[in-house]
Amino acid sequence: MSHVTVKQRKGKKATSYCVQWTEPGTIKTVSKTFHRRREAEDFRTEIRRQLEDGTYRRVVKMPFDDWMVKHLENRENSLDDGVSPKTLLSHREALRALQKTSKPRYLTDVTYELVKQFRRSLIDDGRYAHNTINKFVRTIRATLSCAVRDGYLKANPLLGQLRLELGTKKNRGRVLEVGEVQALINQAQTPQERLTLSLAYYHGLRRGEICWLRWEDVDLLEGILTVASHDEHRTKTGKSRQITIRQETAILLSQVYPGRVSPYIFENPVKFFNSITRWFPRRVKAAGLDHCTMHDLRRTCNTLMMDKGTDPKVARQIIGNTEVVNDVYYTGQLKEKQRLAVNSIPSIG
Repeated sequence: MSHVTVKQRKGKKATSYCVQWTEPGTIKTVSKTFHRRREAEDFRTEIRRQLEDGTYRRVVKMPFDDWMVKHLENRENSLDDGVSPKTLLSHREALRALQKTSKPRYLTDVTYELVKQFRRSLIDDGRYAHNTINKFVRTIRATLSCAVRDGYLKANPLLGQLRLELGTKKNRGRVLEVGEVQALINQAQTPQERLTLSLAYYHGLRRGEICWLRWEDVDLLEGILTVASHDEHRTKTGKSRQITIRQETAILLSQVYPGRVSPYIFENPVKFFNSITRWFPRRVKAAGLDHCTMHDLRRTCNTLMMDKGTDPKVARQIIGNTEVVNDVYYTGQLKEKQRLAVNSIPSIG
């Protein structure tokens, strides 16, 4: 029988119960304190079971920064095993936000209370949409499950009933007025920023689809833009689609093209993807707008096309909310319908 004891300790204000046991293969005594006897006894039973059947794992106290680097390296090495680059990017983004905001010293410092404070800090900051905050919390929860699997944590503190309390009320999507979009694009400080807003407003592209566009996807002579799903970036539907390029977007593409230094329109897709999180809220604030997101531009694009009487099927094909037609079908009548739909959106210059 494995030796695991529960000792009662009487304090000035309350009584606590300390569970003590010796880790196998060492002479180190480990303890954990509870405020209720029942919890201590249940924990003792569980530890005793793990020691007897050999499933007990000793957890090493690891600095958070070291673990984060190791975790991201493991995720990057898993890209060939079905882990997408977008998943790696979301893990990196969430962990760095937690590192910068809450500054945990050790991995074991990432508790429910710390993540709750982290969520509150992001809400008070005002630069992050509630949807983004919820995504950060979900991603951190997933990374902690990886830490449990790798033996760095005994249990994930964000699982169970507590996970429901970390949700944040989502912002309702909004459709911008044409004047609001005009004010927003007037605040763009670089051709790349103007091009990003143009692709989202006129063509309804998602942020990831914009950042991973390649020059080979652009045909200015035919006026066709291919939103490709490839190894570096999979679209949400997992399929590619072709859309008509609006003249204003074509002009911006021709302005950016002479300075190209990589196959991608935006030199470093990952870096540019992260930079949008910083500069877009600043442009929204400078334009004097209420809270809005990049996805609101996509929503505005779809709404304006529908208001102009665009066939819903054509509108969905443009923004990528349905199965994408193949290159053979993208000729003649459909191409003309897309051209009319894209050009029906009011110009913002």
